[in-house]
Amino acid sequence: MAQGKQPSFIINHVPDRENAQWTRIGALWATKNGSIHSGGIEYIPLDALTAGRLNIVIQKFEPKQDA
Repeated sequence: MAQGKQPSFIINHVPDRENAQWTRIGALWATKNGSIHSGGIEYIPLDALTAGRLNIVIQKFEPKQDA
């Protein structure tokens, strides 16, 4: 199924308020053929449940560079 240990993309929850901190809630990994990604959301933040809406942003995963 998923290839490699690092995800291809990360999934963030973005609260619906100004200057809110994003929360990483999941990830996606490339499958063997590379054109399909598999993964999912690990949890849903409480403020998303009370708001009745889950705002997400999916970003390409970029590992941190060692200084």
